[in-house]
Amino acid sequence: MNGTEFVGLYDIQYPRIFRYLLWRLRQRDAAEELAAEVFAIALRTFQQGPAPAQAGGWLVDVADHLASRTLRRQQVEELLDSAGLAAERAPEELPDRAGPAAERDPEELAIGRLEHETVRACVDALNPEQRKVLLLRIVAGLSASEIAETLGTTDVMVRNLQLRALRTLRTIWKEAEANAGRGGTGAQ
Repeated sequence: MNGTEFVGLYDIQYPRIFRYLLWRLRQRDAAEELAAEVFAIALRTFQQGPAPAQAGGWLVDVADHLASRTLRRQQVEELLDSAGLAAERAPEELPDRAGPAAERDPEELAIGRLEHETVRACVDALNPEQRKVLLLRIVAGLSASEIAETLGTTDVMVRNLQLRALRTLRTIWKEAEANAGRGGTGAQ
C-alpha cells in the first residue's frame, strides 16, 4: 500500500475507529491515543505486505484488541487503588468547561447526560456478541460484510444477530423507562 492509499484509508476509517474506541473507553483522550496507535500499527503492517481485503474490519480488530488491553489495565489499576497499593499520582486537571456546552441550560445538560447514560447501560446489558455487532455497525459504521469478516461469520448471521440485538435493546429500553417512571427502583 502506497502513501496515498494509506492516507485515503485513514481519511475514511479514522472517524469509525475513533467513534468505536470512544464508545468502548468512554474517554476522549484515550480514544484519540488508541486510534493513533491503531493507524501506526496499520502503517507498519502495510509497509511489510499487502493490506487485508477488508482493511476496515482488520482495523476494528486491532482497535478492539487495544481497547480490551487498555480496559484490563484500568481494571488492574482500580483494584490496586482500592487496595491502597497504587503509587501516588498527581491529581488530574479538570476539563475546560468553555465552549457551547457551557452555555447550554444546566437542566438540558443533565437530561442529556442521563439519557446518554441510560443508552449506554442498555447497550451494556446486551450479551457480548450482540453488543459488539451493534457497536461495529452503528458506532464504527462497518457494513455487514466487514463485520462478518471481523467476527469470522457470514453476512446473514451478522444481520440476524443485529436484528436480535435491536429487539433485545428495545425490550431493555422499555424496562429502563418503566423503572424510571417508578423512581428507578424497579419496585411497584
